[in-house]
Amino acid sequence: MALETDRGKVADYIPQLAHVDPNQFGIAVATSDGQVYVAGDASTLFSIQSISKVFTLTIGLGKLGDAIWTHVGREPSGDPLTLF
Repeated sequence: MALETDRGKVADYIPQLAHVDPNQFGIAVATSDGQVYVAGDASTLFSIQSISKVFTLTIGLGKLGDAIWTHVGREPSGDPLTLF
């Protein structure tokens, strides 16, 4: 079995993540009938940082459907993003 060493590193420039153990792994799955299955470090609290944007986008898609794309790519002010 090969040892994987090129895994990146903890984002130590983000204070909440600087002290996270990179060897932690957990998963939790909730089924539509209310069953919850957990494994590994699933009960360990952690900061979700930028991944929260995915959840927010999913909620927006559920409420607005494809109309959400007329807003994605804009600053919170409503101005279009400027790409360099």
